[in-house]
Amino acid sequence: MKCLLFPLAALFDGITRLRNALFDRGLLPQRQFPCPVIGVGNLAVGGTGKTPHTEAIVRLLLDITSARVAILSRGYGRHTRGFRWVSTTDDVTGVGDEPLQMRRKLPEERVVCAVCEDRCQGIGHLLHAHPDLHAIVLDDAFQHRHVRPHLNILLTEHAHLYTADYLLPMGRLREARRGARRAHLIIVTKCPPTLTEAERSAIVRQLNPHSEQQILFTTIAYTAVAHTPSALLITGIAHPEPLAVHLRAQGIEIEHMAFADHHAFSPAEAERISHASERHPTIFTTEKDWTRLQQLTLPPKVRQKMQPIAIAPQFLFDGQQSLEHALRATLHPIVSTPSPKPYNRSL
Repeated sequence: MKCLLFPLAALFDGITRLRNALFDRGLLPQRQFPCPVIGVGNLAVGGTGKTPHTEAIVRLLLDITSARVAILSRGYGRHTRGFRWVSTTDDVTGVGDEPLQMRRKLPEERVVCAVCEDRCQGIGHLLHAHPDLHAIVLDDAFQHRHVRPHLNILLTEHAHLYTADYLLPMGRLREARRGARRAHLIIVTKCPPTLTEAERSAIVRQLNPHSEQQILFTTIAYTAVAHTPSALLITGIAHPEPLAVHLRAQGIEIEHMAFADHHAFSPAEAERISHASERHPTIFTTEKDWTRLQQLTLPPKVRQKMQPIAIAPQFLFDGQQSLEHALRATLHPIVSTPSPKPYNRSL
């Protein structure tokens, strides 16, 4: 099957290679802003833990600085376009599930959240409304090269390293592996908590970073859940298997209803969930899925059974200190480079 997809992957490689070459040679415009911009993204489609890592980075920034921080996302899955502020009263159709999840978890007095598919335009809106911003974190922006981040963070999943993957549609890569050279930090996510120094060294050799790149490692930390003999698990994320394994390891019998990443739940699925919930005293779901499930009309007895589980990265080895050091260095006063063409910041 992969042999049949090779011509399409080769065509995709040619298109992305040409696009990156045009940016690298200055033939397509890039802008670097006076406010420190931190990009978080990946080479593969979905499943690396961008949202939990974005949230963790913002929380570290809040510890480092007393000033305001912004998050700018594309707002994947929303039914709107253009720039929009994200508030706690929004719904997923207006701003997307991940931005809404972060907005509801992070302090409004310190963190500004917005969505815009054009990141340059979005940053312009943010700086116009909040000129005192101390940093802007771009969620899922590694391929959005019109913005040049001051710190570029690339995520890759331990079980699916980009060095062992292929370009779409043969594999899951949005661009060739060489794109990783643009990253300042590479974070290997979803590692086993027992990752050894020898395994760490083997992964570093496989990723083969250049001399200025750092490689960090994180594992998944889940919030504690109340013990129950059985539970219905509802997920609409890229790789739900680790969560199911985590719950079964606690002696919980799991009935798993798995949907595609960012799945928009329908009224018919609400009926299926209601019927399945009758077989279990508890319903587990992720915070991201809970954001979308709240849009459904469900009986009160079903809602009362639901327990969203928070997923957060936990750094291994000296990863957190290394990230904090990189963030502190990024927050130093920065002089912006001239834009290749005039940029309109008007609202």
